[in-house]
Amino acid sequence: YCENGAMQCSSSEITSFLSDLFYDDDTVPSRERRSAQCPPPLVRAECSSGERGLECARTCQNLDLPCVSLACFPGCLCPPGTVRHSRDCIQPAQCPGLPNSYN
Repeated sequence: YCENGAMQCSSSEITSFLSDLFYDDDTVPSRERRSAQCPPPLVRAECSSGERGLECARTCQNLDLPCVSLACFPGCLCPPGTVRHSRDCIQPAQCPGLPNSYN
């Protein structure tokens, strides 16, 4: 959720919700998805070495918001340098509504 202009996450319930956003089907339960391999081009965040996970997943909608991570949630993310838009990973400059975007 957004609070005072920053993304905040304080509940493990968000893990299932965020994990579900990165899959095209409804056949695999979220619990299994968290341990499954990521479909390309997504990469797995394991929450080791201080990395951030699903709680800080970048999208075109939260591109300019800082993430305050209270807990790391492992899962599938877009590769570094890209952000989520619908079910694709795109360059931030391609986000709809931004100057020089493809839409």
